[in-house]
Amino acid sequence: MSPQGPVRTILDVPYSRDGGKQCVDIYFPVDPPKDERGYPFLYFIHGGGWIMCDRKMGSIIGKILAKHGIATVAPGYRLIPTTDLNGIYADIRAGLELVRERASEWQLDFSRYAIGGESAGGHLTMRLAQNFPEKIEAPKAVIGLYGVYDLQSLVEHQASGRSLFLDIVRQDAPLDEFHAEHTACRNLSWDHVPVLLAHGEADEPLPVAHTYTMAELLRRQGVDVTVHTYPDAGHGFIYNRFTSPDQSSEFYRMFRDFLKRTIVNVGKPKPARSVGQLHASP
Repeated sequence: MSPQGPVRTILDVPYSRDGGKQCVDIYFPVDPPKDERGYPFLYFIHGGGWIMCDRKMGSIIGKILAKHGIATVAPGYRLIPTTDLNGIYADIRAGLELVRERASEWQLDFSRYAIGGESAGGHLTMRLAQNFPEKIEAPKAVIGLYGVYDLQSLVEHQASGRSLFLDIVRQDAPLDEFHAEHTACRNLSWDHVPVLLAHGEADEPLPVAHTYTMAELLRRQGVDVTVHTYPDAGHGFIYNRFTSPDQSSEFYRMFRDFLKRTIVNVGKPKPARSVGQLHASP
């Protein structure tokens, strides 16, 4: 485990023999876990339209959360056109399965974790939550930041990028079949796990309607959904794309508070009593 500024890291751990994109990076707080269960953590999936970017983008969230006692696991995954969406889903699941296998070694607490992602990673987060590995404990929370949920409306909205999206991501499948198979606008595997959705109202490539649609669907399922929107924030706002410092501070405060409520302060063990306390007279 190596130090990297305000965090400790374990980088480039393969979950496949091929390695490369199929690795995870882990960002830890500098201080040891506050109790014997280990660190609460966020499994955070990067965006990039399924065709670009990589897990190193998770370092921003990882460094921020480490200051608050929360670890972050950033999975990489193969990109289109080297694979298809089903291949990406398999990678995301395999990364989480690796973390489950090595959780004790890495001091990660699988009774206190969340899954989340941004943009295309928001879509992958919801698809993971809709087809969750049976042998892994359900997360305590799900987070989607300016996520791509309704694929058909995305294609219709992005007229200038229509050819790129259709040719590369859809890979010649009929649009209605592609949407039916891969849309994130469907129920999750559980209705008891709270969901946080956040979106910028100035998001041009991905309108805030995606988040409103997803939130309404989940509420009909009975899910506890929290929605936050930011008037001047564009797409990718976690990468310092807020026009207002106040909005940036508001978002990160809300983000931390949600995680503290859902994965940090849950099932908190009582402080151990000293030997003197154990044998004290009533």
